[in-house]
Amino acid sequence: MNGVRSAQLERFFHFDERDRVLIDRRRGDHNRLGFAVQLGTVRFLGTFLARPAEVPDIVVHRVAAELAVGDRTCLADYAQREPTHREHAGEIQRECGYRDFSDPSARAELLAWLDARAWATAERPSVLFDLATARLIEAKVLLPGASVLARAVASARDRAAARLHRTLASGSTVEHQRVLEELLEVPAGEQLSRHEVLRAGPRKLTASEAAEAFQRLALIRAVGVGDAAVDDVPAGRLRTLARYGLSAKAQTLRRLSPDRRTATLLAALWQLELDATDDALILLDQVVDLLLSQATREHKDRRYKQLPDLDPPPGGVEELWSAIGVHVSRSELELAVDTVHRVASQPDADDGQGTAFRGELLRRYQSLGCR
Repeated sequence: MNGVRSAQLERFFHFDERDRVLIDRRRGDHNRLGFAVQLGTVRFLGTFLARPAEVPDIVVHRVAAELAVGDRTCLADYAQREPTHREHAGEIQRECGYRDFSDPSARAELLAWLDARAWATAERPSVLFDLATARLIEAKVLLPGASVLARAVASARDRAAARLHRTLASGSTVEHQRVLEELLEVPAGEQLSRHEVLRAGPRKLTASEAAEAFQRLALIRAVGVGDAAVDDVPAGRLRTLARYGLSAKAQTLRRLSPDRRTATLLAALWQLELDATDDALILLDQVVDLLLSQATREHKDRRYKQLPDLDPPPGGVEELWSAIGVHVSRSELELAVDTVHRVASQPDADDGQGTAFRGELLRRYQSLGCR
């Protein structure tokens, strides 16, 4: 109970009228204080302490102040009477509706919740343990030993994993299973299995790499497991299984049980197809963007170099404006300048299709490393 915060004191160690009736049945300040501490402790921790007096001073101060007990040290007298605080714990359990974890209904409710949670999510054991603890406290079920609850969590996760493997394996055909098994084989003269080769994504921003990314996607789709049934499996569990399948070595996957191996490879290929699609499209977008930006920049440079140099006259800009003003107004000149800028910024219109720009585009395409 170390580190108890003010909000927790307010929530768990505040006593309403019903609580006061139970507390005031005790004789002596030490019994009233001890009973109230046990009442707040079971609300906070979900269990009774073997030594009720071993609570932080901040808790004792809070409870004593609320009960108007002047001598807080009297809690030590309560601790010396072990039968009394055990009897008080039993009374609190009966009056407040707490159940033991050994109660069949309480145990069944938690196991059913654990099975549903473990199936729907892929939470770590520690997270599931903490959530189960909070649920028991909320349901007014006295917490069992930590090892008992840890075994219940582990069993629920094992059942969920077995269900996951069984569901995915049963949704695949014999042909699917044969193809998946072949992915783990290392072809003659090669060092990696097909599974390990397919999961290697693009590494460079080149046109050739973009083409290879689409070839990789075609090979993954050609495996033919995209139509296997995965809709009955929670997406979170499928992604977690896929991550394992995409990171484990081929020899490790070969050692798995048949159902688990099929399920793991099926999830891995399902995720791999999604990832490969994203990789190919993103890389293509980046290559095209790079190609267009480079071609546009170099095309503009070429056009600007073809325009005549307009050096200012020896007399400076003011003399130039005076000379021009004799023939055209400033507004007419500004309109002409805008027209020049607009024409210089557009692709060539010599044949209506921007032939020079397309030529620059094709030249830049070769520079991206396309074979």
